[in-house]
Amino acid sequence: MGMVIGTNVASITSQRHLESSRAEMETSMERLSSGKRINSAMDDAAGLAIAGRMTAQVEGMNLAVRNANDGVSMLQTAEGGLEETTDILLRMRELAVQSSSDTYNATDRAALNSEFDALKAEITRISDNTDFNGTKVLDSTTKVDLQVGSDTGDTISFKFQGMDAESLARPAVETAAAGGAGTTTQTQTFTTTLVAGQRATYTVGDNTYTQDFVTDTDTTLGNLATLVANGEGANVTAGVASGGVITFTTLASAASGEGKILGPPLSAEGISTKAGSVSAIDKIDAALLDVANYRSDLGATSNRLMHTVDNLMNRVENTSAARSQIEDADFASESANLAKSQVLQQAGTAMLAQANASGQGVMSLLK
Repeated sequence: MGMVIGTNVASITSQRHLESSRAEMETSMERLSSGKRINSAMDDAAGLAIAGRMTAQVEGMNLAVRNANDGVSMLQTAEGGLEETTDILLRMRELAVQSSSDTYNATDRAALNSEFDALKAEITRISDNTDFNGTKVLDSTTKVDLQVGSDTGDTISFKFQGMDAESLARPAVETAAAGGAGTTTQTQTFTTTLVAGQRATYTVGDNTYTQDFVTDTDTTLGNLATLVANGEGANVTAGVASGGVITFTTLASAASGEGKILGPPLSAEGISTKAGSVSAIDKIDAALLDVANYRSDLGATSNRLMHTVDNLMNRVENTSAARSQIEDADFASESANLAKSQVLQQAGTAMLAQANASGQGVMSLLK
């Protein structure tokens, strides 16, 4: 190529390489200052999307760990209340055994019964007032879903039970025969006549409806049918009772429920008589079994949640490690790149100066 001064190709080439090394230096400085390999979509579009999804998973799982630990606290609150309930039932059993002996007269039994009734009232008070963040854990049949994962539907469910004196040790007198599932009419047929102290229940899905005896069988069952219709919304549009049969008008897709008649609650008659005292012993044994079974469910679910926490923390660790491989800067590599870019910048600047000065050689031809 001839000696020209209109176009300095060497200068243009030096400028191009200088701009390239400057961009590399700025990229290395940005990564070293932020600690991230990916600082914009231009760095790695696919990596940015993958790292974003992983970040959502990690943050979701961290919150799921908190949710699971809160769930353990909720269940431990219930279990703590039941521990005291167990102690009360054991004391009530002592009183019942004491009162069943003929060494005590009516006056003695009346005194024992006063404490017995007070303890029953305390069981109910504990049930009514034991709650976690406003949720009743001993006086409810509510189902709770604990979100223990980052994705929708990743839950652990638990259904509470009523542990008041009116709910303990109620044997099932009869389970109603169901009919009509999958049609627009469903029936529950009871052959047992309800009497004072008994309770009618109807369970559909996760919901349980209860009605204590009032007046007669049909009135009690009619009230229960109304509770079910009100509680199930559009699935059950109406319910009536007659002759021990509850008839529900439902959607054809509505799930069939199960009706039960439950016996009298924990020692409804007290221990003021020998017969009542003897009966109370069996009732209290049944109540202790109810409490023990519920405590077992609480403990089992708590242990499950603890294992869930361990698994979530393991997943957080591994997902975070994978995300780090994608988006975090390798300081050893980037510092080396920065040093190289700085040297190239200095060399490029020197060569650009030489290229700019090369045109001055033309002046010697004009002398």
